[in-house]
Amino acid sequence: MIVLVIIAVITAIAIPNLLSARKNSNESAAIGNLKTIANCQSMYRENDKGGTGQFHFATLVELSNTSLLDPSLGTGQRTGYLYDTRPGSLQPTFLWFALANPVAPAQTGDRYFCMNQRGQVFYTTLEAVTMNSTDCVIPTGMQLVR
Repeated sequence: MIVLVIIAVITAIAIPNLLSARKNSNESAAIGNLKTIANCQSMYRENDKGGTGQFHFATLVELSNTSLLDPSLGTGQRTGYLYDTRPGSLQPTFLWFALANPVAPAQTGDRYFCMNQRGQVFYTTLEAVTMNSTDCVIPTGMQLVR
């Protein structure tokens, strides 16, 4: 009986720590994946991977189809986060926006991330980031990831 109590206490202590570590890992992966998307956006535009003669940024699917981006990330879901990226509709040659929101908030991650053509990752803990593919401005209230 004492052994069962000890095991129950250890489990009660370990499970919250395990879940917290998993969320932190997912959030770190989301930051890394957004930086990967930023690199892919630059390569896509500079090398005219679209083959149109127009140097513009790409969607997640276009980045994946040109083999610049890992196909698993190209599906839009990876390591507990949902991803999206699009060129700016006002100036697709100069603007793009990307986001990463947790699949299950408070379970797979606590932070919502975004970035644009400036290459800096921002986050909030308040609400999911919505796609801003018009002017690609970072929403107000976001904090810079350091």
